[in-house]
Amino acid sequence: MVSAFIIALREGFEIAIALSILFIYLKKSERRNLLPSVGIGAAAAIAASVAGGFIMQAYLVGDEALEGPFYLLASILVISMIVWMWRTSMQLGTQVTHTIDKMQGKTLNRTKFAIGGLAFILVFREGIELVIFLLAISSSVQGAQWVIAAIVGLALSGVLCVAVVRGMVRVNIQKFFKASAIVLIIFVAQLINGAAHEFIEHNWIPNPGGRLMAFIDWAEDSNVFAGVAVVAFLALIPYALLQAGAARRRGRIARSMPAKVSEKNIPGMKVKL
Repeated sequence: MVSAFIIALREGFEIAIALSILFIYLKKSERRNLLPSVGIGAAAAIAASVAGGFIMQAYLVGDEALEGPFYLLASILVISMIVWMWRTSMQLGTQVTHTIDKMQGKTLNRTKFAIGGLAFILVFREGIELVIFLLAISSSVQGAQWVIAAIVGLALSGVLCVAVVRGMVRVNIQKFFKASAIVLIIFVAQLINGAAHEFIEHNWIPNPGGRLMAFIDWAEDSNVFAGVAVVAFLALIPYALLQAGAARRRGRIARSMPAKVSEKNIPGMKVKL
């Protein structure tokens, strides 16, 4: 249940921040007529993520012969998303503004389609990652407590995003996303652990003396992955606050110099206006 909460909070927060940057830039650049396209793209991405979850649930999760390959495939997919995020999403604000500015002079319908597509990508890449994690958790947890935990995590991520955007909470978003990849890697280890469990049960990998399965079962039953993830996630809070403080000090120095471009600041991310 704790795992579902942390994952939903982290993924939901990234979705909320990405959409906030998109909304802020469109409003500040007097392109409010494009805001409905953002909503349509985000809604389509949510629907696609949910549909993907149902498809994976129907054809992969629950079939004992396929659960092991599903866990392994999911871990590979999530690792690739982490690498992509590490390389590119740190410049999320720049990506958003660059995409919008490229549409300058294009027809309105073409611009709406491009903005909707951008919103779809921003939401879907996190949404499908969240679905994969939650499906892995649901197969190993009794009851539906994980559903409640995920909903609470998503709701809290929205509240936290509003607080950050309005300046009520100072967090260095870039550093937070980069460091929180460590938390995702811990959950990837949990997926790999589940894959190994299924492979041993089907005699696809050796289990000398039963020691490997014993270790896998211990890791699963003791919730060691969730415990380590909780510690790592809580450590992100003081880390992000310290980084935000350093960013404010740099900002005070920068404000003492002539500014060439007006900017809207979300702690850790700058959106040029």
